[in-house]
Amino acid sequence: MNAPGPSEFLVKIRIRCNVVKDKTKAVYALVLASVFLLALGPATMSSFASTGSSSSSTFKVSGIWTLAYLNSTVFQTKGNWQYGGGTGPGVMTGGIHGTADGEYLTAFNMKTGVILFTGQIVCVCTIHGKSGTLWISMIHGIDHNAYKANGKTTAEFVITAASGALAGTTGHGPMKTTTSSDDMNYTMWITLG
Repeated sequence: MNAPGPSEFLVKIRIRCNVVKDKTKAVYALVLASVFLLALGPATMSSFASTGSSSSSTFKVSGIWTLAYLNSTVFQTKGNWQYGGGTGPGVMTGGIHGTADGEYLTAFNMKTGVILFTGQIVCVCTIHGKSGTLWISMIHGIDHNAYKANGKTTAEFVITAASGALAGTTGHGPMKTTTSSDDMNYTMWITLG
């Protein structure tokens, strides 16, 4: 068996180099396309979110969610942490209006005064003349200073389900306290179903 001659060896190396070049070009093309899509994606999505599709549109609503009172229960205390929950009746006013009862689960750091919470609001309400029931999750909830009656409280509202004339409605947006720890300003971007 003869070893390949110098010219055959060079031909094989050139073929392998061309394959590597083609693969490198493909990788560069994929990287370039990814960068382009990452740059274009947010603009496209925000444009879509603000204009919506032909059958629905996204719009901004704002208002206040007020709890009449909150019944709280401590489930367990471990070290500096106190775990509990609560329920309370409330109302929503503004772009979403109606009765809006809330339920919470809390983790209170007694050393720092910070309360982390998650919860659910069931709102029998009206948006743009359509009435139904919304289930709104409160996520990333933080009461930044529970030791002050008017401490800063923030969360994100996310519509997780809807029924009645609001069936198919989606939405999300921030919530923060106003001058009273029981009054929470909300701003949401809503798409009616």
